[in-house]
Amino acid sequence: MTRTPTPEQEAILACGSRVRIIRASPGSGKTWLIAELVRRELDVWPHRGGGMAALSFTRVGGQEIRNALGHDPLHPHYVGTIDAFLFKYVVRPFFSQTYQVDARPRLIPADWSPGHWSPSTMWTHRGNGGVKAISYNLLVTGFVGMSSDGPILKFPGFRGSQQVSDGDRDSLLAAKRNVWEKYGWLTHADAAFVASEILSCPTRGAAIRQSVLLRFPMLVVDELQDTGFFLGKCVQSLLGDPGARGVLVGDPDQTIYEFNGARPDLFSDFIELSGATVLPLKKSLRCPTAVMACASEVKDSGGSIDPADGKAGAAYIVEYGNMATDVRRLVQAISASRPGRTIKIITRRGETVDILMGKSTGDAVSLHCRPLNHLLRAVKELKRGRNVRALAAARAALDFATFGKEGLSETELSDAGVDLAVWKQSAIRLLLKCNAIATTGTHYDWQSAAGKIFDEIASSAVPETRGFQSGKVKPQKRDGWDANVCDLLPVGASQLPVMGKVPVLTVHGVKGETHDVTVFVCPPDKPARCPSTVWWSTLAHDREERRIAYVAMTRSRADLILCLSQECRKRFIEIRQGFIEKFKSLPIDDLIAHYLDAECPP
Repeated sequence: MTRTPTPEQEAILACGSRVRIIRASPGSGKTWLIAELVRRELDVWPHRGGGMAALSFTRVGGQEIRNALGHDPLHPHYVGTIDAFLFKYVVRPFFSQTYQVDARPRLIPADWSPGHWSPSTMWTHRGNGGVKAISYNLLVTGFVGMSSDGPILKFPGFRGSQQVSDGDRDSLLAAKRNVWEKYGWLTHADAAFVASEILSCPTRGAAIRQSVLLRFPMLVVDELQDTGFFLGKCVQSLLGDPGARGVLVGDPDQTIYEFNGARPDLFSDFIELSGATVLPLKKSLRCPTAVMACASEVKDSGGSIDPADGKAGAAYIVEYGNMATDVRRLVQAISASRPGRTIKIITRRGETVDILMGKSTGDAVSLHCRPLNHLLRAVKELKRGRNVRALAAARAALDFATFGKEGLSETELSDAGVDLAVWKQSAIRLLLKCNAIATTGTHYDWQSAAGKIFDEIASSAVPETRGFQSGKVKPQKRDGWDANVCDLLPVGASQLPVMGKVPVLTVHGVKGETHDVTVFVCPPDKPARCPSTVWWSTLAHDREERRIAYVAMTRSRADLILCLSQECRKRFIEIRQGFIEKFKSLPIDDLIAHYLDAECPP
C-alpha cells in the first residue's frame, strides 16, 4: 500500500546532506521512513561497487526494516545489528593484523549467560585489596566509556552495575587483553571496544576504514541513542571520512540502555561531523493528545511533542490496594471490552513482573550442583521463550559435567574426540526432555529426573576415551528440597508471562512497540525511590528512570493507565500536582466499570 510522507518525512527524504541526523519522536513513523529511504536508495543504487548497511541496536530493529521493505536486501547490501556488522566486517578480518596475534576472534554472547559459568583462570581476574579484593568475571565486565585515564569499565554487583576502581582498571584491562590475544574470546562489549581500537589504529586504521567504506559507502543507523560509547565511536570514525554517507536516526529522550554505555549526550557528538544536518521528526503519528500531555511532563530534554491528529484516547491514574489482584481485575475488564486490541502490562523491573504473575522465578535458588543449575536455568529460559539462552545453558551443563568447564570451542571439542553435530543435538535433546519433566513434584523429584535424563543422553554423546561416569549430576537434599518445584519453574511453556491473555513485560521489553492500551504499573517503593521523586531527580544516575517512564508512556495509541500504590499517589498529589492534573484520576473500581460499560467507545 502506497503511503504519502508527512511534510517532515518528505523534507528528510529530499535532503541531500552527506550525513542526515534525524531526531525522531515516539511514534513518528521512523521505521517506515527508514524503509522508504532505503527503498529510494536501492532504486538508484549502482550495479557495481559497494552496498548499503542498514543497522540497528537490536535484532528486532533489523527485522522491522526488512518487514517495512517487504524483503531482505541482498548482496552487496547488509541489514542487521551494529554489533554483528562490526564483528563481521571489522573485528574478524582485522583482529589478528591489529593485535599481531594468531588467535581467531570468537564472540561470547550475553545470551550464553557466561556470568553463571564456573570460576576459571581463563575468564576470572582478582583485583587488588587483599581479602577484600573483588573477583571480576571478564565475560560480564564491560566497557561503557572513556576518560582521560583510559577506558571506563563496569561490572555487575549486588546493587546494580558498579564502576571498576582506578586501582583495578589497568590490571583488569591487561587480563582482558590476554584473553583476547590468547583465546580470541570477546563479549559484545569487548568487540565494540576492539572495533574502535582497530578503526582508530595509528598505523592501520586509515586503511581499514577505507576498506570497510569501499564495501559499504553508506551507513543507515537506527536507534542511535542506544548504541553506547564505543559503538558510536566506530560509527563516528567511519562517517568521519568525507566520502562516506550516513543516515542516523534516534531520540536522546529514549536512551534507556545506560547500563550498556548508552548516553543521551552522545547524540550531540554526531552533530559535529562535517556535512551533517539535523532534521526533526517531531510529530507523533501514534499518541493522542491526552497521552502526549502526560508524557511531555517526563520528557528529559523538555518541550512538547505534537500529538497524532484525530486519535481518540485518554490517560488515567488509578490507585491499587493489592497490586497483583487489582491489576488482574483491571486488565480482565479491558480485555473483555477491547477484543482483538493490543493490550500490554509493563513495569520497570523484572521482579515486579514476577510479583504480578504471583511467583518468583529468579535464579536465587541453588541446587548445589553446577550442571543441574545450568539445566534449571535452561528450562526457565525455554519456558520464557528465550530459546538461544536456553540452549546455551544446556550446552553449559554438558560441557561442565564432561570437561569441568563451560564454553568449550569447536577445536577443543574436536581434539577431545567429540562429534560436534552429536554434541549440539545432545544439548537440544537434553533441554527438551528436561523441559518435559512434571512440575507437580518436589525440588528433589525434579533434580532426580533431570539427573537420569542427563546420564541417558551424555552416555551416548561423550566419547569412550573420556570414560563417562553416570551419576555425576547428583540431586541434593538441601535448602528446601521438599518444596514444590512449581516455585522454581513456570507451569506451562508460554513464550511470555501473561495475565489472562495480556502479556506482562518490562519497559525494555516493549521498546519500539505500539499498544492500544498500555497499563504502566509502579510497585510500592520507599519514598526516596518513589517515581514522584526519581522521575524528576537531577542526579545523573536517576535521569535514566525518567527516560524509562517517558518510553513507557509513549507506547499507547489510545489509552494510558498509570497504576500507583496509595502512598505513591499521595506523594504525587503533594509534590507533582501539575503531573497528576494531566490524568483522569479514578478509583480502580470506577475505571473497571468504565471499560465494562457497553457504551464505552472501543
